[in-house]
Amino acid sequence: MGFLKNPLPVKFLAAVTYRNNEILKQTKNALNKRYGKIDIESEPFAFDHTQYYEKEMGPNLIKKFFSFDHLNKPEMLIEFKLYALALEKKFSKENKRQVNIDPSYLELGKLVVSSTKNFDHRIYLDQGVFGDVQLRFRKGKFTTNDWTYPDYCSKTVVNFLLEVRASYSKQLKYLSDESNNL
Repeated sequence: MGFLKNPLPVKFLAAVTYRNNEILKQTKNALNKRYGKIDIESEPFAFDHTQYYEKEMGPNLIKKFFSFDHLNKPEMLIEFKLYALALEKKFSKENKRQVNIDPSYLELGKLVVSSTKNFDHRIYLDQGVFGDVQLRFRKGKFTTNDWTYPDYCSKTVVNFLLEVRASYSKQLKYLSDESNNL
């Protein structure tokens, strides 16, 4: 029986839904301290693809995506999700969230989003956290699944992910070059 190879490191991302720019700033600062410098940010866009969060967070929600320069092990997504939940609670007012943080990771072939909700297309990771392949990268583009969130199909998000994927690919090449020079 052979040994399994360690998976390649992955690039962490966070999708942040908010109304208040001060909460966004505090969220970014907390994530920066924990996961490293934010290297790429999407443009903010109206989060109007669903009304799921409006009752708790209010109307006119905004969403923004971030990627972090430091690469991580895929299994660290569990810790990232638990930290995001703690931040959401910390920034809550009167038991209502002011921010929603969806941690995910990108590898060359897919985008895996974390969730605490189980569905038939999600796999259990550990500690109440599930992984969900939202997008796959095939033939030079991101492809969706039946369950892909509508905002993840938007041009803004797809263009952001293409930029992040190109950056991640360069990071992997650099790691490969470095290990070949040892």
